[in-house]
Amino acid sequence: MDDAVAAVLSLKFRPGLLDAHPPAHHGAPAARTSPAHVERAALTRSTVLLTDPGGVLPLDRARAVEVLPGAVDSADVDALARALAAVLPGVAVWPGPAVTTVAPGSPADAVVVTARPEDAVRTAETAVVTGDEIGGLAALAATTATVLLCWRPLGDHAGVLADVLAGHAEPGGRLPVAVASAFPLGHGGGYTTFDYSRLVISPPVLDGGDVLRVRCSVTNTGSRPGREVVQVYLANPTGRTVVADGTTLAAFAAVDLEPGQTLPVTVRLPPARLAVWNRTMRHIVEPGTVDVLVGRSAADIRLRGTVTVAAHPAYWRR
Repeated sequence: MDDAVAAVLSLKFRPGLLDAHPPAHHGAPAARTSPAHVERAALTRSTVLLTDPGGVLPLDRARAVEVLPGAVDSADVDALARALAAVLPGVAVWPGPAVTTVAPGSPADAVVVTARPEDAVRTAETAVVTGDEIGGLAALAATTATVLLCWRPLGDHAGVLADVLAGHAEPGGRLPVAVASAFPLGHGGGYTTFDYSRLVISPPVLDGGDVLRVRCSVTNTGSRPGREVVQVYLANPTGRTVVADGTTLAAFAAVDLEPGQTLPVTVRLPPARLAVWNRTMRHIVEPGTVDVLVGRSAADIRLRGTVTVAAHPAYWRR
């Protein structure tokens, strides 16, 4: 029992949850740490572009946009229509009636505002899912709709969503969970494309408390600026007595790139990221070999390598 309690407390201690006062952050410009700026950045970077099979987004190429409620009682349609009209000069934008279906050949690039995915399945246009109910996403993904996931009610955030839809901001979110039969862990698109190259894993053999550094180069191969989230997964451990099933997200890092720009990205993994809980509730780093996978999601792996843990076990936390 003592070991189990100690393990839980150590997990809370590491991010500072047991501190009397959280650590202060210094040096950031006040404008970038204001509540409004932080909220806007959080909304933009949590918005997930799940699928855009027809290349509808961003809407800055549209000629006409009709904003449709996904349910009869939607209160967000007028606000989003006004916000889109403000950021899309020269584009006709108007609110429309509740969606039952969108006729083929409609002159508008329709936008469906809905709290639930199932409310948007009736249309094959651009569906904006504004709630956190993701159970219906698989059915929505089976249509030809563009799907943008915003997690929360639109409310007063119509301007932020309009910026994302118009292409003035990047949908920077990635899925924190997998959606069965539809989207893998870490999935999320954007308005440009990226290439990965030059994987370096150091040290190739971990000994004791070494920090594992996974480094690669990322290139923006598209025509727009973009923010890429480089994800590192661990898989297929061999030589261990305790084996975790499947592929595990170990760490990630984001990088902003201009068109044609290449930058190195280094993701650091402390020893605890390679540890497993054994039967005595100790977080142990065991000897063996682990695959290191780098990519855009759990299903979109771009680079592969391995790391070997030295032949003696190390306890990360007792």
